[in-house]
Amino acid sequence: MRRAAVLGMVALTLAACAAARPIPPPTPPTAAVIAPVVATSTPAPRASRPPPAPAVTASTPAPEPVATAPPIDDDPGQVMDRDGAAIEALLGPPGLRRKEPPAQVWQYRGEGCVLDLYLYPDGDGRPPRVTYFELRGVARGTEARRCFRGLLRGDGVAG
Repeated sequence: MRRAAVLGMVALTLAACAAARPIPPPTPPTAAVIAPVVATSTPAPRASRPPPAPAVTASTPAPEPVATAPPIDDDPGQVMDRDGAAIEALLGPPGLRRKEPPAQVWQYRGEGCVLDLYLYPDGDGRPPRVTYFELRGVARGTEARRCFRGLLRGDGVAG
């Protein structure tokens, strides 16, 4: 009996809500305007959406910047006026050292090229310095720089 009373109350409540809501008047039909479709030889471009950006959250660390190596100074002329210690710091020990008084000749062999350095004393008691160099086995310009770059990286040939 109690169950029937609860169901009756629910039915009365729902009926009251339905009766209290006003019904809107019907809207008059509107005339639809249809534009003619004209076929063209090329389709109209579609709007494209850019891909969504990846979400960065607290658990996703920001990407680290990529370190780039500094450019290599591959100008063979940089050997001029350097003493033996500076040359060894730049190119390592030479593959061949010979004395042709008053000069010293240091030789570095690269892949398909040879670098000869001529070190002369300057008379001031300082160590001998490069006053002349010759890069053999390559044409001037780009090939000479490529050869010297290989020597700087240590791509020399033992000899």
